[in-house]
Amino acid sequence: MKTVEEIQKLKDGWRKDPIWDIETTEGFEEHQQELLEYRKKCEAEWKTKAEERRKQEERNCPAFPSLKAKYGYDGEYKGLIEDEPGMALRDYFAGQALAGMPHMEYYGKKNWQLLMAKFAYEIADAMLQARK
Repeated sequence: MKTVEEIQKLKDGWRKDPIWDIETTEGFEEHQQELLEYRKKCEAEWKTKAEERRKQEERNCPAFPSLKAKYGYDGEYKGLIEDEPGMALRDYFAGQALAGMPHMEYYGKKNWQLLMAKFAYEIADAMLQARK
């Protein structure tokens, strides 16, 4: 039977470099179920974080990237490269939604500017979702 400290040390080491199935670690056979549950919990957490990053990247894709010509050391034209990413597509969509909103519905309500801005981003998120 391994101590709590030994099990935690194994978990910490595996988490830094999860290239093996932790539950099959030699010498920890008595803790196989606990280690399997730990691996599955970590994998689910990593999957969720990866999905969140993917969604964030989708929201922040550029709306109007600017390009510039790239030249080699010999002065030969090598093609176009992105110079500036421009505003995020989500921000562009929110601005367009805001411009088209009937302002009178919110005007005068408490925090009306914040309400309009939140609603504009909800529309923008829906527009990004519709692109899939």
